[in-house]
Order: sequence, then structure tokens, then C-alpha cells
Amino acid sequence: MAGRVAGASLSEQQFLLRFADPTLADRVRRALREEESLGPEGLQIEFPDSGRHGKLLVDGTEHRVDVMHLPTIVESYKTYDDTNLVKTGDIGQVLLVGGRVPPKQIESVDGVTPPMRRARERHFKKVPVVDPKVVSQVEVDLLNILSGGAPAGFEYHDVEEEYVVDAKTGVGSWQTAKPSKDTDKDKGDGGDSAPPTAEKPEKEKGAKRSRSKAAAKAAAAAAAAAEAE
Repeated sequence: MAGRVAGASLSEQQFLLRFADPTLADRVRRALREEESLGPEGLQIEFPDSGRHGKLLVDGTEHRVDVMHLPTIVESYKTYDDTNLVKTGDIGQVLLVGGRVPPKQIESVDGVTPPMRRARERHFKKVPVVDPKVVSQVEVDLLNILSGGAPAGFEYHDVEEEYVVDAKTGVGSWQTAKPSKDTDKDKGDGGDSAPPTAEKPEKEKGAKRSRSKAAAKAAAAAAAAAEAE
């Protein structure tokens, strides 16, 4: 069925009309096909309070109507030559007439066709039940991470990598940089670990040791000269 929205003459909505009573469904079907008249009052659908519950009037008899969401969107088409199809709209709701619906249920259990019976239960993943407190805590942790912090119970560690080329294969790859001996010594003494650095050449190490010995001899000579004065 298609209905016009009040106050908007060019706006049209499509929906499915589902009856719990087969006799009433057959009567309305014949009336829509103009095979049978429904009397002076005809067929009327009203939603006086909200968009969820309403009433269907058939020859003055009132029937309860509940608006339910379909498990999936259904596309509707028209054809004028039984060959070419023209899409006319998307249907996402069904009007259930005379059925028993739980107060808090807003989605139809079944789809349109028999394969879609109990579609949400058989075909779709169940919605997980999560404690609202857990959701709130996760939101706080995400905001903390975005601002540069770490979640409770976690620590950030910086890892330095270096590009190493294999001498045999010539293939290079990023590997964790090896810590220097000074860094290992600091770790053994319980001090703060320094960032890992690449191993320095032996010549540079020897030059540093020679400069250190020369500086020590110069300092000792200066101290002896001061005592002599």
C-alpha cells in the first residue's frame, strides 16, 4: 500500500499491510482490487497519538494497528509490459493489524517472504548485551588515548628500529636496534634505561678511550703543580 503524508501532497510513503485475521485480509484485498465495496466509510487508517500505534477502520469496525520495522529494506517495483521493471520506492515498515505485539518490540520477527521468517534470529548476528558502565569506561579510555595518554594498567614503550641489510642476501629489513653496552650497564645498576643506539665502530671507541686517558694525566699534572706551589 501507499499513503500520502498529511500536509505534503507530493510526498508518498509505501508500507506493507499485514493482517492477523485471514478473513479480514481477504476482504480488504478484494476491496482494494475493486471487487467488493466496503460501504460508505470505506477503509481508513489513523494514528491519533503517535507513529507507533493506530487503528484501522473497516466499515466502522476498529482494529488495532502496530507499526513494526522490517528486518531488512524491501524494494518495490512496477512493470507495464511484464519485462521492464521500474523501482518505485523502499519499504522499511509493516503495519500489523490485529496481532499481539510485546510493548517494547519495534521490529518485526519475520520478513516478507517465507525464507525471512525469524530472520533476525537465524540470519543476523545477535546484538551483544554490554554493561553501560563498561561502555562509559571504554569511551573515557579512547578519549585518553586520543589525548596522548594510556589506559589504566597499560604503559607506552618507544621501540627504536634500524634498517639492516643482510650481507649474504642483500635484502634489508627494519629490526629492533641493539642497545649499547652503556645502556646494558645502566639497566644492571637499576638506572633508567636510555634509548637504544647503534653499535659504534671500534676506532671511535679507541679514540675516546685515548682522549679520556690524556685528560686524566693532564688533570693529575695540574693537581701536582698546585700542591708544589
